[in-house]
Amino acid sequence: MSKATDIIQKWGESLSVTTEGAELNFKGIIQPLNKKRYSTYFTERLSAGTLCNNVYYLIFPPTVSLAAGTVIRSEDKSYCVRSCGAFKVKNESVYAWAVLSARAVSEEDDYEQY
Repeated sequence: MSKATDIIQKWGESLSVTTEGAELNFKGIIQPLNKKRYSTYFTERLSAGTLCNNVYYLIFPPTVSLAAGTVIRSEDKSYCVRSCGAFKVKNESVYAWAVLSARAVSEEDDYEQY
C-alpha cells in the first residue's frame, strides 16, 4: 500500500458505485476542479465575476476500477465520471484519478405529475 493510499483511507470520504449489479464501497478525496487544472472550458459564467463550476477531481485507490459514464454516489451528492486514469511511477500505480461532473438528483414524484 502506498503513502497516497494511506492518506486516502484516512482522510477520504465514503463513496459507492454500482457495477454489474454489485455495489462497491471505497474511499476517495473529492475537490472542485480549479483553474490551475485547466477547467476553464468546463466553467459556465453566470454573471460578471461569478462562475459556476460543477466539475470535480477525485483521487482514489488504484485498486478501484472506474470508467467514463460511471455514477459515483457520496452521502449527499451523485457524480458522473467524465474521464479517469492512474498516476504511475515506474509502472506502479500510486493513485487513480477521475474528473467528475455533478449529477442532478431527480425525484420520482417529478415524473408522476405529468
